[in-house]
Amino acid sequence: MAGILGGIKALLSGGDLIKDGLDFINDRWPPNMSEEQKEQMRQLWADTQHRNNMQLLNQASEDERIFNERTIQLEGTAGDLKSIPFLGPIIIFMRGAFRPLFSYFTLYMDWIYFSTATERVLDADGLLVRVVATWTQQQETLLLVMNLLVLIFFFGERAMKNVMPIILRVFGVRADMKAAENGKQ
Repeated sequence: MAGILGGIKALLSGGDLIKDGLDFINDRWPPNMSEEQKEQMRQLWADTQHRNNMQLLNQASEDERIFNERTIQLEGTAGDLKSIPFLGPIIIFMRGAFRPLFSYFTLYMDWIYFSTATERVLDADGLLVRVVATWTQQQETLLLVMNLLVLIFFFGERAMKNVMPIILRVFGVRADMKAAENGKQ
């Protein structure tokens, strides 16, 4: 009885229900069951798993279709904007131009940051004395947010997740440099 309750608990605790069920049954085959009957049971479980997966995929597809229809119903489409005599085409143009313009602006700001973010202080002999950061913390934070927005909009969550450690490392080095600079003054 404890084995059955443990198996039911394992089935209900999450994970792959069919796989857990198959593992549960494989552990408790009746002693007089032939290999053919065991294989038939395994095939039945595999078919059940396939049917359940297909039902889940179909339901997810249907849910997405309903969501998209509801969004179009509530928000409208770009075709609806064409019916506005003068402002419609202007809004459609601005809507399409925003991402590329924002992205190019962010690229330009990155170029400025990496080319002018520090100032090298030389002594009379021309030797490097120190490197001084010229951007404030607020400016660097704004640039970080702009880069994250471009990454999210254009390349999605995965790109942001992959590039985020590099961005934080760059800004962390800049913050360490500023802290060192403030400590020397």
